[in-house]
Amino acid sequence: MSTRQSSSPLLSFPAQTSQLATIREVVSTALGCASWLPPASVDAIVLAVDEACTNVIEHGYQSDGSKNVMLEVVVGADEVRVNIFDSAPSFDPRSRVAPDLDKRIQAGKRGGLGVHIMRSSVDDVRYEPSASQTGLNQLTLIKRRM
Repeated sequence: MSTRQSSSPLLSFPAQTSQLATIREVVSTALGCASWLPPASVDAIVLAVDEACTNVIEHGYQSDGSKNVMLEVVVGADEVRVNIFDSAPSFDPRSRVAPDLDKRIQAGKRGGLGVHIMRSSVDDVRYEPSASQTGLNQLTLIKRRM
């Protein structure tokens, strides 16, 4: 695996759903550095980031727009990583059980699929709670070169 990579600066956004379009655009633009990444994969990563940030804003911060969501995009020769940082109460999305989509549809349930969408959109989801060195929760979304 090559160690060549480029990284965006750590960017901070107010924890407001009105910022999601800007976050999506920033991530999409940063992923443009990965010439090996097909457009469908860029879209999938952007969707996963949108879901993760929405969860932080709405569930972690309870829509408290005075808080911040921070992110960093790291583009390597063989993988891309998007690191999302927040100071909300810790929640490990890996602890969620995969939903039974047929049952959800039959029951007419809406929402609650953000973690499933993240897992389906990227190759790996990693989580470090706020007990880590930074004092912030870190969610890392990884897409590898095929």
